[in-house]
Amino acid sequence: VQVFEKLGSGGHSTVYSAKWNERQVALKIMHDESDRMTLQSEIEIMRAVNHPSIVKIYGACSSPMCLMLQIVHGGSLHEVLHCSTAAEAPLAETQTLRIARDISSAMTYLHELNPKIIHRDLKPQNVLIEQDTLRALLSDFGVSRAVRTSLSPSSLGAGTVNYMAPELFDDGRADEKVDVYSFAMILCETLSGKQPWKGIQPVRIASTILGDSEATSRPPLPPNVSEFTTELIRACWHRDSERRPAFREILTALDRHISDA
Repeated sequence: VQVFEKLGSGGHSTVYSAKWNERQVALKIMHDESDRMTLQSEIEIMRAVNHPSIVKIYGACSSPMCLMLQIVHGGSLHEVLHCSTAAEAPLAETQTLRIARDISSAMTYLHELNPKIIHRDLKPQNVLIEQDTLRALLSDFGVSRAVRTSLSPSSLGAGTVNYMAPELFDDGRADEKVDVYSFAMILCETLSGKQPWKGIQPVRIASTILGDSEATSRPPLPPNVSEFTTELIRACWHRDSERRPAFREILTALDRHISDA
């Protein structure tokens, strides 16, 4: 493997651009030996899936622990929103809905597999944006889980607190609808340019989102957003997970809305 520049770094891994078997790849190197099980799980899931809006895996090795992945020039949605020259750079609603369409297409595919795959860590850092086409691709399946039934929050409760569904903080059952909630948080952040609950302690985030009033338990939506998008976000972050739409319904609604626009 010929390693070039560093593309990014997270809590568990660092990603470099590299060349492997005459192919340009993103080389994801894990930081800690304790992440071996996480890496193995990610390899198994990524080898089992094939979708145009999911990053492809080309290979893996055990020493050092690393993955060779499809490289996406353009960076993550988080970088697009928060690492530009502007302090806050929300995207236009039309562009946001096209990204939402790509995410919901990939998530429909994952949730309709048997067993279904729950991503569990949907957030702008794990949505990559192609520079030329602005197509969105999902990445980072390190905490994803293939499941046949609903699980206890302790079984499903991985992820990033700012994007986690309220049922993951209480004693109820949790299922694939946790991804739908995270999707709503991504849309809100993309339209507002503001990270949800930034600077707030995890314990306070949990107590806030478990509240009954949407006005105080969810981030504010930008005032210039269309009725369609406002209703979509509100449905997706509903306190009652059973009242959130499935990604198949979201995808159908987005396709219809985009084609009519």
